[in-house]
Amino acid sequence: MPILCLTSISNEKQSQIDKYRKKLEQGISKIFTEENIIEFIDKWKSMQFPSYVASEEIPQNPLDENLIFKLVGDNFKSTIEEQDKYILLALCADRLEVCIKFRERLIRIANKFRNSNRIIIAEFNPYENEMDTFEFRYIPSLFLIPDKGEKLKNKIRYTGRLETVEIYKWVKENANLGDFEEVILPIEDTLMKEEILNELKPYDLEIKGTLNKLYQKLIDSEQMKLWDHPNKEESRKEQEIIDEHLLNFFTNFTKEDL
Repeated sequence: MPILCLTSISNEKQSQIDKYRKKLEQGISKIFTEENIIEFIDKWKSMQFPSYVASEEIPQNPLDENLIFKLVGDNFKSTIEEQDKYILLALCADRLEVCIKFRERLIRIANKFRNSNRIIIAEFNPYENEMDTFEFRYIPSLFLIPDKGEKLKNKIRYTGRLETVEIYKWVKENANLGDFEEVILPIEDTLMKEEILNELKPYDLEIKGTLNKLYQKLIDSEQMKLWDHPNKEESRKEQEIIDEHLLNFFTNFTKEDL
C-alpha cells in the first residue's frame, strides 16, 4: 500500500493494467510522484506497457543433483526453443502434498533416462511463474515437448497413471530417443509395487467432485439445510476433504473449474 491501478471495461486493457501494477509491486517504481503517475496514465492510454511475466529467479545451476532442469517464467519459452532435445515437462508445485510425493517418482524417471542425451526432464511451478503458451487443468501435469518444429504447439499431454514405469514407457513410445542403456533402479520391483498400491491422483481430480457438490449446496437453500446436519458417511467424508484442502485450493479455484 498504496497501489495505483486504473480500471477499464476493456478486458485487454485490464490485463495490461494488471501486468503494470505487478511491475510497481516488484519494485520498478514504488514511490508515487506526480511524474510517474502521469507516465502511468499516459502509457495506459496509449497501451505502451512493457510485457511482464511473473517469475522466480533463474537458478544459477538449472540442472539439479537429481538431473531435473528447473524452468521459471523468465527462461521457460527461450529454453524450450533453444534445446534440440525432447523435454518431459512436469507442472508441479511444492505447496501440494501430491506434488511432493510425485517428485520422488520424477527423480526415478530422470534416473532411468540418465544415459540418454536426447531428453531433458524439467519441472515448472505454475503457482510461482507465468506462461501463456498452453493451458493445464491438473496438478501434477506432464507434457512431452518434441525436439524440433513447433515444439509447444505439438506437445503431447500424458493422461495415464502417475507411475514411474507407465510414464517411462509412454515417453519411449512417443519420443525418438535412439539407443541408450536403461538404468535399472535399486529394488525397482519393490518401488513399482509400492507406487501401484499408493496411487497418486492429480489435485484437481481428487476434490473436483466434492467442490461441485458443495457449490450446488451453496446455491440451493434446501440442500444447505441438509448440509448443516450431515448424517451420511458420504457427507462426513466430504466435510473432511473440504476442511483439509479448501484453504489451499480456493486461492487457485474459480467457478469455471466446476
